[in-house]
Amino acid sequence: MAQTPLRVLFISGFVPPHAPMGAVRTGKLAAYWRGQGHDVRTVAVSPPGAKIDAASHPWLYYVPYEEPGRWVTRLKAALKPARPSVAARPVTAPVATAPDATKIRELGLTDLYRQIVQFPDRHRVWIGQAVRLASSWADSWRPDIIYSSGPPHSGQVIAKRLSARFGVPWIAEMRDLWIDDPYLDRHPLLKPFHDWFARTVSARAQGFVVVTEEAREGLVHTFPDKPVVLSYNGYDPADFDGMDDVAPLD
Repeated sequence: MAQTPLRVLFISGFVPPHAPMGAVRTGKLAAYWRGQGHDVRTVAVSPPGAKIDAASHPWLYYVPYEEPGRWVTRLKAALKPARPSVAARPVTAPVATAPDATKIRELGLTDLYRQIVQFPDRHRVWIGQAVRLASSWADSWRPDIIYSSGPPHSGQVIAKRLSARFGVPWIAEMRDLWIDDPYLDRHPLLKPFHDWFARTVSARAQGFVVVTEEAREGLVHTFPDKPVVLSYNGYDPADFDGMDDVAPLD
């Protein structure tokens, strides 16, 4: 039976070519869907100063972005004490473990202010712009499904609003957990509200996609009535074509 093409609205703050390594997955996923014949429109954040070639990415819609409270971030970086040089530090074997939440230092007033103006994350200013952009397509293009990928999890807020706006299902991908993520260094005064907000937004998703077994277990515990699909990160063999015998640089 032939697969019926879907109109997919893909909300992802980070999308290649303007994305960190952890978000390479998003570009590959969108490309795979397009290769299967689906009509995909991706909405993403445009980093400040980035040069966007719209002609080569007609399916990609960038939303301008400026970090709120960025002067506080710069001030904190300027006041941060210098780290000891590499030569002065003892050599120890690296340990790749998640930080112990009980050992995270207590955050100060600067962090409290910064996390308030950047709630739910530092990309929050794109929420309204992205919702207005996608809503403007309603007369000519309406999605059959909405898929969002975070972080940044402000994209989950966008997806929730557009799911209600278009009346279509929404699937939320959590490349890192949003609720009780050990890597989110939240101020103690904000963490309860942050977790409540994340749980309230996420509860509107019809299902979840995660990249680790630990994340799957966490979401199954939080939302036992919703499907949670484990989809590991991988690689595209085609990206390595012709690299079996690469000449040395010198």
